[in-house]
Amino acid sequence: LGSHIVLFYLASHVGRRTELRVAALLYMIGSLLCYTSGTMLAQQDYWGWYSLVLGRLVIGTGVGFVMHGAPTYMAEMAPSSIRGAVVSAKETVIVLGIVLGYLVGDMVGSRNNNGSGDWTLVYWVSLAIGTPMLVLTFVIPRSKRWLLLHGHKEEA
Repeated sequence: LGSHIVLFYLASHVGRRTELRVAALLYMIGSLLCYTSGTMLAQQDYWGWYSLVLGRLVIGTGVGFVMHGAPTYMAEMAPSSIRGAVVSAKETVIVLGIVLGYLVGDMVGSRNNNGSGDWTLVYWVSLAIGTPMLVLTFVIPRSKRWLLLHGHKEEA
């Protein structure tokens, strides 16, 4: 509940598009931290473990941002006749993403004959997935509702 209050306040001031950018950046930074925890930092005392935990926390924060910003942005931009279907379709896409994530993890995890793959590659793939998300936030328009609330009637 507290996170939604904070995210609502933040998104009301910076906009949904910026909220999605922050989400993508957090997701990418967290993925990079998790990736380095098993590569560069793996042999340095506990830094690899700390990097993994911090990375997972940062990824979770990014997911929280996107789970707030994406459906709100879609609801604000979709025509009222299809608004419910568009926001509901997001849930289907999330489940599809979870299934694909497990499949990628299984393929990467069992790529060696002995079944021990490089688990850090899963985070490298998630970093690669976050990149287009960030780039596409520079293509999508600002929310019409946000524009109207901030006095940009012509742009809305």
